[in-house]
Amino acid sequence: MKKKVLILGSGGREHALAWAFAMDDNVSEVYCAPGNGGTAEIAENIKVNLVNLQEVLRLAQEKNIDIKMLGQKIPWRVALYICCTKFNGRKKYISTIILFM
Repeated sequence: MKKKVLILGSGGREHALAWAFAMDDNVSEVYCAPGNGGTAEIAENIKVNLVNLQEVLRLAQEKNIDIKMLGQKIPWRVALYICCTKFNGRKKYISTIILFM
């Protein structure tokens, strides 16, 4: 089953990650929030306020995200909250969360 990836951030590292995931045969969709001009060429950019935890979680739920990449400038409270939150009341947790520096 192919995975859907959400990359949170807007820098060069996020662009490199989006490119790598876009080239992976095991990935069906790559989303960047908010992304940048470069990520828009290889993924779907989605405008989102990364400080608003509910908005980030809503986005992950709507897109049925399997893998979430959190950029180095993402506030730690956002990352911690996402790690501890269940989705859709089904106790389905994000399958993979990767923090990078």
